[in-house]
Amino acid sequence: MDVHPPHHPIATKRDFFVHLFTITCGLLIALGLEGLAEMAHHHSLVVEARTNIRHELEDNRKATEKDIRSVGEDEARFRKNLDVERAFRDDPNTHGSIQAIFSWDSTYDSAWRTARDTGALAYMPYAEVQRYSDVYGQQAIANNTAVQLFRQQTEAVAPILTGSDPSKMPKEEMARMLHDTSTVYVDLQTLQQLLKQLRDQYGEVLRAK
Repeated sequence: MDVHPPHHPIATKRDFFVHLFTITCGLLIALGLEGLAEMAHHHSLVVEARTNIRHELEDNRKATEKDIRSVGEDEARFRKNLDVERAFRDDPNTHGSIQAIFSWDSTYDSAWRTARDTGALAYMPYAEVQRYSDVYGQQAIANNTAVQLFRQQTEAVAPILTGSDPSKMPKEEMARMLHDTSTVYVDLQTLQQLLKQLRDQYGEVLRAK
C-alpha cells in the first residue's frame, strides 16, 4: 500500500485537512477492500473444506456399512472355530475346519487433514469442527482396532493353519489356542458395536447443517 505526497505545496490549513481527509479515505477504502478479499478467501476455504469433508464422510459411511457386515460374518466364523477347537480338545480325533478370513474397507481422513493444514478449520463454527473431530477420532479407533484384530486372528489359529495335527497337539497349546480364539471372538463383538456407533455418528454429522 503506497501513500504519495501531494503534488503541490500545502499552503493553508484547509489544504492540509483536505489532503489528510483524502489520504484517510483512501487508506480506509484500501483496508476495506483488502478485508473483503480476505473474507472471500476464507469463505472459499471453508466451502471447499466442508464439501470435501462431507464427501469423504459419506464414502466412509458406506465403507463402514460393508465393514459391519464383514465383521459380523467373521464373528460367526470364530464362533464356529471355538466349537471346533473345543471338540478337538475333548476328542483329538474329531474332524472339523478352522477359518480366518478378515475383510476390511478402511476409512480415510485426507479431507480432514487438508482442512486442518490449510487453516480452514479456524474459520468454521466451533460446534461443526467438534463434530468432525469426534467422528474422525472414532473412525481412527475403529481402523486401529481392525489392524490389531487382523494380527490377533492370524496368531489365534496359526497352529491349525500351519498344519499342526490336533490329535498330537499338547494340551497347553490347545488351551492357548482356545483362549486366543475366545479373545478374538469377544474383540470382534466389540468392534461390531464400535462400527455401529460410528455409522450412527456419520449419519448425525451428515444431517447437521
